[in-house]
Formats: sequence, C-alpha cells, structure tokens
Amino acid sequence: MTLPNFLVIGAARSGTTTLYYCLKNHPQVYVTPVLEPRFFAFEGDKVEFDGPGDGLLKRRIITKLDDYAELFDRVTDEIAIGEVSPAYLTSESAPLRIRHYVPNAKIIAVLRNPVERAMSSFRLEVLQGLELVDDFATALRQEECRMKNNWSYVWQYKRRGCYYTQLKRYFDLFAKEQIKVFLFEDWKNGVELLKKIFRFLGVNETAAVQENIGHHNSTANARFESRGMERPELSADVRLALIEEYREEVDKLQDLIDCDLSSWLTASPGEG
Repeated sequence: MTLPNFLVIGAARSGTTTLYYCLKNHPQVYVTPVLEPRFFAFEGDKVEFDGPGDGLLKRRIITKLDDYAELFDRVTDEIAIGEVSPAYLTSESAPLRIRHYVPNAKIIAVLRNPVERAMSSFRLEVLQGLELVDDFATALRQEECRMKNNWSYVWQYKRRGCYYTQLKRYFDLFAKEQIKVFLFEDWKNGVELLKKIFRFLGVNETAAVQENIGHHNSTANARFESRGMERPELSADVRLALIEEYREEVDKLQDLIDCDLSSWLTASPGEG
C-alpha cells in the first residue's frame, strides 16, 4: 500500500489550489487525482454536516483507508508523493492520524493574513450562492451558532485563522525539520516559492516552475463582475475588531515559526 510522503495542510484561500496544480505538473511529484481528499481529518467518521452546500462536501470526503490508498495506485517512480487538503490545518484529529499512518511525512503550510483569509473565504461562499447573509459582520456573529448547528468547518471564517493553535499540534507531534511554513505573500515571487517547496520535497527545483505560475483561485473580482454581483468589502471596524481577536494568536505564531508577522496586525487593507 502506497501512502503519501508529503502533505499540504492549508491554509484555505492561501494559494493551495495553485500549489496543487504546480505540484501536479512536476515530473518527480505525484499528487492525488482529486484535490482535497481530507482523509486524515475524517477517517472512520460518519460525516453529517448540515450547512448550505455541505451535502456536496460530504460526498467528496474520503473516510476509508482503502479508498484513500486507491488515490495512490498510479504512483510509479515519483520521488515526492502527496496530496493537498487544507482541512488538515483546522482538524484536531488530522495530526494524530498523520503521525499514525505516515509519521515521516513532510508537512507544508501556506498561511495568509487571517483577516484577509476570512474575508476571502466569505466572498467565495457569497460568489457560490451558498452564504445566507451578504454582510461579513453578520456572518461572523453567526459563526458560533452555525458551529452548534453542525455546519461544516467551511463556515468557520474566524476560527480557521487561529494558525498558532492549529500549527502547534503539528509542532508537538513532528520534528521541526518535517514542517515547512510559507506565507501567502510569498506567491508574489512564485518561482522562488516553488523552488523552495521543491527543494524541501527533494525534487528538481527548476523543473516545471516558470510555466506553472497561475493563481487558479485568484479571479474572484472578475467573477463577481461577470455575474453582476457586488463584491463584499471588509469594513474598517470589522478589520480592527478581527485584528484584536487574532493578536495573541499572531504573537505566538511569530515565535513558533520564527517569522515577523507584524504586518498582519496593522489596519492597512490587503488584497483578496
């Protein structure tokens, strides 16, 4: 049975889909034919989510080991074998299951300013016609209630940005050398970012780089316009409130990954 030797664990809305396709095009890398199997987050679980669109999500989640292993049946002589599931960063169970099945796996995370990530996630659900409210502040106020009503993790706009809490689980279970953390801002020089990732995975760092840079999920503005929709904007008040809520998480995360994240705690708007 072939299982992965690397995993991209998130974060959602941080370029992970782009990374999936870049990895897929590398001749020495094998990634699963489906994006986001989510096996380690839901192995053996009876998945019962009740939020809008969660029925489709449930059908895409793989919970059985045999079904998961089938995703790697086509592995040949690739050096790096893996998959991309941002649900692993949020899941409390995933790190333990990963350690159980693939304890030596390399783990990659790409993190985005949690305020911008939350807003980007909200915009996506609005664009897909699944979000029931058109105001971000209202959605944030409803988050706890939605969790209690068994809506899926997709709807946890704020909670999914608690990166310190989420990553700490991995640093507690795996050697630091197995974990590589990048930032969404690194996509500004995508060629160098891919080289670093390929180097971490032990594959040719110059293969399939230039032709692969393309942000598969970065066209939200054009999609809003094409559908005649108004793009939700992040108000200054909501931004400042979220910054304060995330401040302690960001401070701790800086020490955990040895990276200056002070720009995440400013009131200046980002992109996305």
